[in-house]
Amino acid sequence: MTADLFMIFTELLPEVLVGSDGDGSGGGGSGNRGLDLSSAMWLGNIGLGMLSTDVTLQSGFLKSNELWHKTKTRGYSFATQNKWKNPGAKYWRNQQVKPYQGARKLGSKLTKAGGVLVAADIAMSGELKPSHGINVFMLGISGTGVGSIVAGVWFVADMGTGAYNYYFSDDGFKTISDMIDQNVGSYEMYEGVY
Repeated sequence: MTADLFMIFTELLPEVLVGSDGDGSGGGGSGNRGLDLSSAMWLGNIGLGMLSTDVTLQSGFLKSNELWHKTKTRGYSFATQNKWKNPGAKYWRNQQVKPYQGARKLGSKLTKAGGVLVAADIAMSGELKPSHGINVFMLGISGTGVGSIVAGVWFVADMGTGAYNYYFSDDGFKTISDMIDQNVGSYEMYEGVY
């Protein structure tokens, strides 16, 4: 899945940097055929999102999280069941998630980096957009197993919509976040850098 997103990302990269007609009008390019600040932020967010989605898959959250756990012998165990609180069950859940600790720690670091990118985007653009709120919410819930799955699905849906619009409509790479921002509007706090 991440490989597919990476392929779409790399195919769109020239389009984002200089625009479809070469004048820099697509994706925030500045017309100088180089990487401007807006494009750099976009690329940083996309790269971080792809990496975070991949880490979510590697972290084992689909098998074990705060709501369900795949056991070695009896299928799935759910938090609503009495055996979930059994000391033996707790011990084995902890043993089974040990191999995923590295990926889960990396996921925590990526969450913090995502928060820095959202704050930097708000500060540099001078605007507060609904998509910033959505991204902060997704960052907040991504600290949990189920939340990281939801945040990963949101990222894939958001970028997938952009890719679909790019290939099958005249809207360019217009994501769900872009549509929400366009329909709801944004609050301009001051004149931003981009």
